[in-house]
Amino acid sequence: MRSSQRWMCSLMLAGAWILGASVEASAAKAEADSLFLAAMGQVGRAPVKESLKAFERVLKADWKYAPAHFEIAKLYMSLNTPEDRQHARYALEEALYLDPKNVTYQLMLGDLLRAQGFLWSGGEHYERVWKTHPGDAKAAYKAGYYCLDEFMRYKDTRTHRSFAEKDFKKAIFYLKRSIELDPHFLDAYYRLGMVYIESRQPKALIRLAEQLLKQYPGDKDALLFCGLGYQIAGRLIRE
Repeated sequence: MRSSQRWMCSLMLAGAWILGASVEASAAKAEADSLFLAAMGQVGRAPVKESLKAFERVLKADWKYAPAHFEIAKLYMSLNTPEDRQHARYALEEALYLDPKNVTYQLMLGDLLRAQGFLWSGGEHYERVWKTHPGDAKAAYKAGYYCLDEFMRYKDTRTHRSFAEKDFKKAIFYLKRSIELDPHFLDAYYRLGMVYIESRQPKALIRLAEQLLKQYPGDKDALLFCGLGYQIAGRLIRE
């Protein structure tokens, strides 16, 4: 009988401890949510160092609050110094550890790698993110953006011409896919337009301009693309 009573007492104590821990965790989460909203409200209005302190207060309430780590990484990146980029790396790695499937966090790692001078690694990272998230328009855009940069870098060099051609095709694929996934993605239209201008593809440029005008009637860049397309076509005919 006594053994049964002791067991029941232990069970009740364990239940009380679990309940108390759960209540404490909920309170910490609520406090972190409140602090995070306040910190977000001052981003862009307060000095960066003050914003950093505001997000650090969030982490004191709940260290596992991944969005706060991510915002800290963004703020450090905005300071644009080697030391601050390293701080950004630490914060971003913590955010990714807490939320490894977050596409936004993963893409920012590519941005950070490129900002640190690791251009190839950053680009390869974008493509890996795309492969694991093929339905994400921004992942496709980032991969296309990288391939466009590589194409622009090597397009006029004889020794790397084959690489430029490969990057050119990949840039078109990724950027077109980004637009398919999100027909309102303006930056994807603009980057794809640059590809068509650089490669002198007037028909493709005109089609892209018409597609953009359907989404954004009167868009100045779309009208510019259309005009350039007809201008390039006229030059090619004369040549």
